[in-house]
Amino acid sequence: MMIVVAAAATLWTAKAWRSDSGVVSLEARNTPLREVLRKIERQTGSSIVARKELLGRPITLRVKDEPLPSVLDRIGGQAGARWSRIHAVHRSGTALRSLEEALHSGGDPGRNGWTTLAPPQPELDAAKRDSLPAPGHAGSARNGGPVRILERNGVVTAIVDGEVVDHWARERVLAERALAEGSGAPPSVEPNEASARRIARELDARLATWIVLEESALGPGLIPPAGPSTRGPQLPKPNERFARLTPEQRVQHSRQRRHGIIMERQETVRAAGNAED
Repeated sequence: MMIVVAAAATLWTAKAWRSDSGVVSLEARNTPLREVLRKIERQTGSSIVARKELLGRPITLRVKDEPLPSVLDRIGGQAGARWSRIHAVHRSGTALRSLEEALHSGGDPGRNGWTTLAPPQPELDAAKRDSLPAPGHAGSARNGGPVRILERNGVVTAIVDGEVVDHWARERVLAERALAEGSGAPPSVEPNEASARRIARELDARLATWIVLEESALGPGLIPPAGPSTRGPQLPKPNERFARLTPEQRVQHSRQRRHGIIMERQETVRAAGNAED
């Protein structure tokens, strides 16, 4: 009995540690993308939305305690997808579901009552212009042409044979249009979660964050380079303070964090129900 309890505690600690540190361990062999994403959601506590045409694409992957951004890069390379984070500031559960459906189907959030607060289009355009002469890291595209993937100041650019073929923001902050217009002058917003949470508090609203996978203009077959990446900041490896905790302390720490995630999701569900009433 004691062995079973100890094994269960060890398993819980391992799962909670991955959620707390943002790392992924999994094996997949020609597994549909939808199943791979479910496993990542369970391990990391992230919410992931993928374009429906991507969900059946096969993924072959074997990783152990690898940072989530690196895993998403590898999955995207196989599936012909690019990934980003969207922070949605909202009050209406109906509006939030409308946004999720738009992301899933490839619709325009702007046509579904949403406004992009960050990054503004001029910043994206400027980053695109500045990316061409910058050094990047090479891979190989499906058509055999040389490809560089550059990430600078939260903007990702894919260059094939010296031409920009894809370009997107790694993080975006969106708000219900009614909230954004009702607040008067647009607030100063940076494209990150901390800034999105601040705006949500100022507007007396809620925040939902998704990882979003969209089809990339590169198509399947982009192979990341071997060796250390030269990309921008990634999720840190497990922090030293957590590693020094005893097994009991790790379980307690992770239960508290998981409880916070569950309470936040329950609050979102209640808000959606109240909006429908």
